[in-house]
Amino acid sequence: MDAVTLSSVVEAKSEPLAAPLADGLVILQVETDRYYNLNELGTEVWQLIQQPVTVAKVVERITATHDVDAARCESDILALLQEMAQAQLITVR
Repeated sequence: MDAVTLSSVVEAKSEPLAAPLADGLVILQVETDRYYNLNELGTEVWQLIQQPVTVAKVVERITATHDVDAARCESDILALLQEMAQAQLITVR
């Protein structure tokens, strides 16, 4: 699997089942029978990637709407999306 980069286009797969929680989201990956918890920020990222979008655009949207250091945001978003790709929750192009 290729690494997720800022120029990667990512999109949530349609197979996982997602349900809101009071402080985030839980996603069930049906193919692997595993579930994943996302906090509020992870939930926002999940919502942003329901349509194909570049990782750079996701980072831009998060830094524009949250008081977060751009370098830290970029690092955290790349790590989150890489984990999602390894869990087969998203497609990466």
